Amino acid sequence: FFFQAEDGIRDPLWSRGLGDVYKRQYQNGVFGNCPRVMCENNNLLPIGESDIPNQAPLRLYCPWCKDIFVPYNPQFADIDGSYFGTNFAHMFVLNYPTLLKVQKREFKPTIFGFKIHESCYNHPQKVVYDFETNTLNLR
Repeated sequence: FFFQAEDGIRDPLWSRGLGDVYKRQYQNGVFGNCPRVMCENNNLLPIGESDIPNQAPLRLYCPWCKDIFVPYNPQFADIDGSYFGTNFAHMFVLNYPTLLKVQKREFKPTIFGFKIHESCYNHPQKVVYDFETNTLNLR
């Protein structure tokens, strides 16, 4: 299973093959978009979890959050992950570093618009009601 190029069939790992994947598939979002909110609909890349044929199906890799997802499109269910292998997505990102030039947004938790100070997470306290003294105590 190779990529159809303008002038014939190419292996996806050669530089001209990567160019075809970039132009025809990555830019058009053929493999879908990352489902995570902070990735801002970044396009996904195909990846295999094994280089051995018939070991694992195709998975999708987000170069932004560096996570792997199960394809939600049924047309990818029958594709063997070893075709792309464990190296394809990483070789693709190395050849097209502009995919990662924008900095990721960082999630800042707030309560009613106010930032939560880090020290709040370091003090696990429980408020316990003491029925004998009719008071609230911190533990």
